[in-house]
Amino acid sequence: MNTITFEPVSEAVLAEFKKRVQTAFSLALIETNGKALDKPVPADRDIERNYYGKEAETYNIYASGQRVGGVILTINRKSNHNHLEIFFIDPEYHSTGYGYGAWKAIEAKYPDTEVWHTGTPYFEKRNIHFYVNKCGFQINEFYCERHPDPHCPQEEYSEDNDGMEEGFFAFKKVMKLKKPEPDLVFIETDRLILRNFREGDAGDLFEYLRNPRVHCFMDEKLDSMEEAVKTVKKFSSTADESVIAVCLKDGGKLIGHLFAGKEMPDTYSVYWHFSAAFEGKGYAYESAKAYLAYLFTQKNSRRIYAYVEDDNFRSQHLCERLGMRKEGCFKEFISFVNNSDGTPLYENTMQYAILKKEFH
Repeated sequence: MNTITFEPVSEAVLAEFKKRVQTAFSLALIETNGKALDKPVPADRDIERNYYGKEAETYNIYASGQRVGGVILTINRKSNHNHLEIFFIDPEYHSTGYGYGAWKAIEAKYPDTEVWHTGTPYFEKRNIHFYVNKCGFQINEFYCERHPDPHCPQEEYSEDNDGMEEGFFAFKKVMKLKKPEPDLVFIETDRLILRNFREGDAGDLFEYLRNPRVHCFMDEKLDSMEEAVKTVKKFSSTADESVIAVCLKDGGKLIGHLFAGKEMPDTYSVYWHFSAAFEGKGYAYESAKAYLAYLFTQKNSRRIYAYVEDDNFRSQHLCERLGMRKEGCFKEFISFVNNSDGTPLYENTMQYAILKKEFH
């Protein structure tokens, strides 16, 4: 079985991505007209418009580690009506089943989707078969000269002359959603939601756990989306508040997580791990402050402590902002990685703590 994974496409490789899109799309024109057009299809500007869209997510698609295609999606986490803008399999991998496998992986990556939308020109018989007969889409509308797409002026079709002017099928797929389990923990701050993990968090979790920057998180490192899905399943099955997802209130993106482990009778150890892409915005302090308040008031904690390595200055500063006092430093306390010669690298570890009566 081929494992499908996704890798974000950065601006540095966008030019190559566009060429691959155009190579794949040109085959349909050759099959229909016997030759390709004398200019790239889709046009660079169309690919860029989708790539730079407000809610766009662009990925290279891999099958068991081999790059086989790409996709541009528009993901609306408020309405959960999402759009498949551009989807292609590189020509050398056509008729391998990778297209269908990739689509099922996209569905799994966004399990909260209520409706998927996409479309294809009328002459793309291969695509029409794929979306309708294989993937379960339904033809929603047919846009043409007498029934133009209200979101795309007809003159754009004529200007590009890429086959769209002859007609365009719009497809949609209404998803069967599982009734979500109620969150055991739900904490709301000004900008964030703290909640239990859900199946749809795997993609965001993979983004920041694929390359942990601090040694103590190396045991959380994820090497594939398959591992991310398993980790989210494990996190979401915890019985109470032990692992909590930190999400932006605006859009719902997962940006980090918090952990609390209870030590009888009334002490908790905590840690936090946040995406580097969201550093410097105060999210760690905002979420950790709310979480400590929850542990003190709702879980009747008397004392909360955290271990921090002596070179992790960001985390030390966060502890101090939270009002935690430094209680000591354990010399060569624990090892998370090895030295170059294979021997354990032992870390100096500080302990910070705060009592309920000290928390404000």
